[in-house]
Amino acid sequence: RLFRMQPGKAQIGVSQISIPLAWNREQHFKHRGECRTFSMFVTVRCGEEMIDSKLVTGVDRTITDVNFNESFVFRSKSDDFCIEIDVFAARTDDLEASGGSIAQRITRSLGRKLGQSTKQKLTVGEEALKASLHTAPQALGSTQFNLLARAQLAISDAGDDTKVHDLKQRAFADLCGPPLYGSIVSRLVVQPQSVFSPIADGTLTVMTTDPQQRIHQLVRAVLQSGRLRCFSQETGEIVLDIVLNAGSKLSRTSRSDELILTTSTSAYGEGKKYFIKTAEDALDSWHAAFEQQIADCVSWGVFAYATHSLIKERKPGPETLGRTAGKRFYDQVDINGTLPRHFGGTATSSYLMQLASASFSQKNGPSSVLSLKSNGVHHTAPARRTVLRPSVINVFN
Repeated sequence: RLFRMQPGKAQIGVSQISIPLAWNREQHFKHRGECRTFSMFVTVRCGEEMIDSKLVTGVDRTITDVNFNESFVFRSKSDDFCIEIDVFAARTDDLEASGGSIAQRITRSLGRKLGQSTKQKLTVGEEALKASLHTAPQALGSTQFNLLARAQLAISDAGDDTKVHDLKQRAFADLCGPPLYGSIVSRLVVQPQSVFSPIADGTLTVMTTDPQQRIHQLVRAVLQSGRLRCFSQETGEIVLDIVLNAGSKLSRTSRSDELILTTSTSAYGEGKKYFIKTAEDALDSWHAAFEQQIADCVSWGVFAYATHSLIKERKPGPETLGRTAGKRFYDQVDINGTLPRHFGGTATSSYLMQLASASFSQKNGPSSVLSLKSNGVHHTAPARRTVLRPSVINVFN
């Protein structure tokens, strides 16, 4: 029989979402021009499931980054998943300038009868009302949330640390919300079912093909997390640990109770061949289990071998950051890997260094606002600088 197994399902976790803002010099440093204030929230969608964040208020020209501290978890998703992060915003300074609380403004705009009915339900307080506004991005009273931008993430964007992703802005987004850099920071992690639950568990006889040709007779075998672990029935100790990978292959012999498992060379060691015997009525189940594990190694990569925390809450801190506090977007971006995919290797780093150098020298003369450490991490100048920071858009394609 020929087995064509699909990779197993996985849980997906999205956390530590941060959106950098791109106010111009006159607004951010000199506080000139119209001072606009916004409320923002994000929605995270995977397939038919969508989770929204809490509402972040008071976003104005003094803010450099908007942080969303929640973690978003989706369960039982296939390897072709697509995570969509939508950014919504509404201008709220006109509500504050007109007097009264947001609750009062909303109840007045709904009409006398409906307003009185609504006002009776707003006994939970002003903060609870603000938190409830994000549940409907449509118009609510005189406050309307508009979709500003969207980021799409896939398995190739997953990692145990935060990464920078492209943020595709809608037309006229700057008219509906604060100016965006065009990037978003987030952490995306997957946890396959085969990591925290065994694919197969039973009794096997395994023979190695090394010079000793050791035979492990009737050992308890557990297939989980990319490994076949064999335990002694007497002592319970591990007597054999076989690491599977994307290059592993499985075949049948002329015997009805035997399989041949071949692993390829990897970071865990050289490729080897194993003869695996089991009861005839259990052979098909083990064959399917091995194929399932190999498919998981191919699709989920490093996540198929170890558990990674789906929920990684941000350390307690403000939801919005100014230029004098906190770790900002342009303090933590690694210049490697931020160009389109047709750039690669040392060419990427060299290209960015040249582009950054040219951009800084043209705009700021000999004294550069931005310094580059040896490990390729951007660091901004002190907060009291008076020269204009180069646009990140000019540095990151």
